[in-house]
Amino acid sequence: MCKRMKELSIVIPFMNEGENLKRTLISIVETATCPIDVIIVNDNSTDGYPYKQLEESFGIRMIENDKRIGPAACREMGISAIETPYFLTVDAHMQFGQDDWCNAIIEQLKKKPKSIYCCQTKVLNEDWGIEAGTPYGAKINFTDDEKLLEPEWIYDDISPDSGLIKIPCVLGATYFTSKSYWKYLRGLEGLKMYGNEEPYISMKAWMEGGGCFLLKSIAIGHMYRKVLPFSDGISYQIYNKLLIAETLFPADLKQTIYSKIEKLSPDEFKEAKEWLIKDYRSIKELKLYYKTILSKDINSYITGCGF
Repeated sequence: MCKRMKELSIVIPFMNEGENLKRTLISIVETATCPIDVIIVNDNSTDGYPYKQLEESFGIRMIENDKRIGPAACREMGISAIETPYFLTVDAHMQFGQDDWCNAIIEQLKKKPKSIYCCQTKVLNEDWGIEAGTPYGAKINFTDDEKLLEPEWIYDDISPDSGLIKIPCVLGATYFTSKSYWKYLRGLEGLKMYGNEEPYISMKAWMEGGGCFLLKSIAIGHMYRKVLPFSDGISYQIYNKLLIAETLFPADLKQTIYSKIEKLSPDEFKEAKEWLIKDYRSIKELKLYYKTILSKDINSYITGCGF
């Protein structure tokens, strides 16, 4: 590694990842060509794996939660703890397969720090083999009621001659930006546990004016598992959709979203709505803040992204 001031940190939230996390850390260390900080956030793992040994052997920092708070809050916790101007957040089952990715990320962020980026995703199966198909970012579903406000891969390269393309939504758990811009957007603040992190941060970046981009020159493998260790039903995911609608959407679109979700999942909708009412003060503050920084409305986002 070159001897210079650290500019980039990597934040990795995890729970019960075991050897997957170790394998991810090895691939980071073996391919990083610039000095980096790594912060791992242990969301109350219960698998008995010696994660403390990873902290010592890799020279990284670990934050340990005494109760589970979910991936979104773990990312926020790790990002708050970094001491570098830029960060990359990834999951704990990733494969870095090329050198100099960190310099490419830093170079792009110095050019345009007030945007949200993701790297090119290589889809890995549970045996860490590369699957067919290369996605080019994602879009957010506003039409299919069962997948409402959820991200969907884009498999067509809309700009094959460009190494950096503007996309509707980041996806693939390889997101990077400046810490200052993330904090300006209030990151994933307000989300509970798991679900809709990518649509939330992406819509805010677009509505603020910075937008979302895919850096095609950096490819990182992501193992997509069939069973998620942090799955707790759909009430949290519904809550997060309601939060997005409440803080970012005008009244008519918000009501449409509410009605569609209630029709599909009435019991979970009721529970999520009760949580929303309890969180009224913090949600109101978020909503007022976004009105001061977001220069575009959600309709211009939907129209601009071609939905």
